[in-house]
Amino acid sequence: MSYADIVLDRILASEAKSEGEVPGSHRGKSRAARSAPQGVVSRRQEPGRGRRASGERDWGRLVGLGLLVTALYGLLFVEERVVLEYSTRGGFYTIVPILIAFTFSAAHGSFTAAFWRSLGIRGKSSVA
Repeated sequence: MSYADIVLDRILASEAKSEGEVPGSHRGKSRAARSAPQGVVSRRQEPGRGRRASGERDWGRLVGLGLLVTALYGLLFVEERVVLEYSTRGGFYTIVPILIAFTFSAAHGSFTAAFWRSLGIRGKSSVA
């Protein structure tokens, strides 16, 4: 539970006490569900919208990111001389290897996350 959720719980609990509601009865509901009038379904609650079910795998994203990373590495090796020429010029061109490193880091990190997600492995979530 994030700090904002804790603060929101305390505010809603104090409001519930003043209105005679049972404290904590809002737990598990989204902010949109708590603020929507009775009987109104917000966009976040519509069935079929939002994230995929936990059992579904997003193979298209995995393959697309894999192809992107492969193409980036291939381009780097094919154009090695051009990259070295620009990165050794100095001055403004010093940023070239830094930009390349950030690009590879973002692409490779996204691919790795999609890979583990496709296997159904999730990171351990911590509650602050």
